Amino acid sequence: AAGSAFLQQAAHLTGGLHFHPKKSMSALQHLLQSLSADTTTRKALSVHQPLGVDFRASCFCHKQAVDIGYVCCVCLSIFCRQMPKCLICGTEFNAAQAKVSATVARNGASAAPN
Repeated sequence: AAGSAFLQQAAHLTGGLHFHPKKSMSALQHLLQSLSADTTTRKALSVHQPLGVDFRASCFCHKQAVDIGYVCCVCLSIFCRQMPKCLICGTEFNAAQAKVSATVARNGASAAPN
């Protein structure tokens, strides 16, 4: 499914329809056919339903969907790689804390810093 993952999620949550036309004329045709009809006729029209919605988060640096990412503890921005500083709010991350967090993530919750 092409288009914005955010718009797909918003349409799904509000019971709407996300439509991403390949050509601008097909968007006009779709709008004229489905929105100019009265409500009774609209129910009878065949409307394209998406196969699925991608609920993965998108990184703030590349706008790509990520399965696992790094989250800023201040503004909750998501990044695909570890950053020395948050690109959104400017919070500087402590490198020592990042190493401890990575060790805990690798070894499980029982690992503790010295």
